[in-house]
Parts: sequence; structure tokens; C-alpha cells
Amino acid sequence: MPKMGNVFGAIAIHAIWGCYPSCARFLTFRMELDPNILLFFSKVLSLLTLYALDKARSTRKSASGSESKQMELVITSGKENDDDKDTIELIDTPEFKSQRIKYLAMWAFVATMRAVLNMTSCMYTVAYNIAIVNSLSPLLSPVLEKIMLKSKPTSPPFLFKAIIGSVIGVVAISLGQSPYFEAFNISSLDLASTGSAEKHYFSQRDLVGVGIQLVSMVFSNVARMIMKLSEKYNISKEDLVQTQNVSTITVVVLLGFIFTGVDSFIFAANTITSSLGTFLVFAWLTWGIFSFAAMYQMNVVRSLGPTLYASFTSIRIIVSVVLSYFLLHEPVDNYLEFFGILIVVVIVSIFLAKLYFQTRLDKIRTIV
Repeated sequence: MPKMGNVFGAIAIHAIWGCYPSCARFLTFRMELDPNILLFFSKVLSLLTLYALDKARSTRKSASGSESKQMELVITSGKENDDDKDTIELIDTPEFKSQRIKYLAMWAFVATMRAVLNMTSCMYTVAYNIAIVNSLSPLLSPVLEKIMLKSKPTSPPFLFKAIIGSVIGVVAISLGQSPYFEAFNISSLDLASTGSAEKHYFSQRDLVGVGIQLVSMVFSNVARMIMKLSEKYNISKEDLVQTQNVSTITVVVLLGFIFTGVDSFIFAANTITSSLGTFLVFAWLTWGIFSFAAMYQMNVVRSLGPTLYASFTSIRIIVSVVLSYFLLHEPVDNYLEFFGILIVVVIVSIFLAKLYFQTRLDKIRTIV
């Protein structure tokens, strides 16, 4: 059974990541910052912070007289449920180093694509639409886990019904953002009191944002698989986060200079520091999400596994809806939207509960 500390950790991490769409949309859409340049500033500060913490940790270890140990790893290979398994001991061999480089390179590409697409999508559609798309991620996670982690090839329970139900929920949310279904608007909600100038209607711009986020969702799932796979090659969470930061910074700097120029970097710096509220949102994005949540997520995913970790994804929707209301003044203001969100949350939660209990049952049967 998973440790309750890791379960609560997963809930906390999902809650923090649930803030991401609203914070990113506030800075890119409301404050009109270029997504790539915003990523540059956030990732640079995150990189420097994590580097400083790592150096401080190393200094404390040296002061306490700890000595570094020779890198050693035991990899067990063979099919699951086989009694006889080949055990290969690798101690800093060329093959071991080659695998480390391969997984770090894969991680750099996937994590960078995820970061750039995530930030870009938030500029095009409301935050809770992004959260809804992300909530569908668990439907893809078991399939990728079977392919990449070589887990037992059983059909995930409730999968087809979950997909159909989720599609119905997404359609209901989209209809709720349509001008043709204004009869379902929440009449008691005064948009002026929320600071919203007008009701948000789903448009081609939203479609672009949702499409970008769907692609980002695939990269996010692949990234979680790499987190798990890289563990056996002694790749730490610090290695993953710092590799992601360096690769993302490199890419967004090139994109920033090519498409926007130096003036956009100056504009972004001035905008971020223009008010306390804007800076606090940027600080939470940088140190709360990109630093703390990104690093702690590595431990949780490796401990619980990608599928169980993904089972708490629905928490992100709740956080996103609340922040959309208070930070962006983009409330869920149609009963069809609420109905669709409820369907997605319930369907995904049931699917993941069934999947988790079947996985536990399969393991018990294997032991017996």
C-alpha cells in the first residue's frame, strides 16, 4: 500500500499545479507578456534558486563529514511474474552512462515541449478549460504505462465508458460557453461584481488553446513515464528539474529573440515588477510551481507510480475554477458548464478508483 504521506503529497502537488493555468493566463493574457519570455524569467530564477539550495545542501554534507559514495546500481531485468530474473550490476560503466544521457536527452525534449505548450495554451483560453483538458490525462496514462513501463497488458477497467462520459462532459462545458445556450446562464451571478466586462464565449481562439493543451497533455504523460524509468539509472529529481530548466531556457531565449526581440524582455521585466500583485503571481509561478512543486512531484510519481499519481488530477479543476473567479474574473457562469465539469470530475475519479483497485488486486493475485 502507498504511504499516506505520499498520497497527501500528491494531493498537495496537484493543488499547487492547479494554480498554474490561472497564474500563467493572468501574466500572458491580462498582463500581455510573451509566453516564451515569461518562461525565460521564471526558469532562470528557478534554476538559480535550485542551484543555490543544492550547493547549500552539499556544503552541509561536507561539514558533517559525509563522503560521496561510488555510483552503483542494480537493474533487474526479465518479464513480470517470472521466477528467474537476470540481475546485472552496473558500476559507472559506459553503458550505464549512455543510458543516463539518453534519458536526460529524452527528458529535456519532452519537458521543454510541455513547458512551452502549457504556457502558450493559457494565453488562448480560460484557465478552467486548460484544467479540464488536463483532467483527461489519466485516460491516456494507463495506456502509456503499459507501453513504456512494460506493465501487465490488461485492459484498463471502465476505460471506454470513461472516454464517452468525459466527451459528454467536455461537450456540455463547450455548449455552456456558447451564445446559443444563454438560457442556462446563472442569472444570480452579476458579472460586473466579479470584475468581468462580459461573458466569455467559446471561440476559435479557445479552440486553438484547447488543441495546444491536448498536445501538451500527451507530452506531460510521457514525461511522467520518463520520471519513473530514469530512476533506475540514478537520475535524481534535481537532475531532472535542472535539465528541464536549462533546456527550456535555451529554447525560449532563441524563440524570444527570433520572434519578439530584446524590447520584449525589457517590457516583461518592467511589467513583472510594476505592481506587488503581479510580482506575487510571478513569484508563486516561479518558486511555488516551477521550483517546489516540480521537484517534489518527482518523488511522488516515483513512489506512487504515474497512474496512481494521476488519480488526483480532478483537484486541479477545483483550484482552477476558484482562481479563475478571484484572480482572472472569468467565472463559470452557466449551469451547463457546471454540469460538464461535474461529469468529468466524477467520471475520471471513478475510472481511476477502478483502475487502482484492479492494479492492487492483480498484484495480490501475483503474490498468491
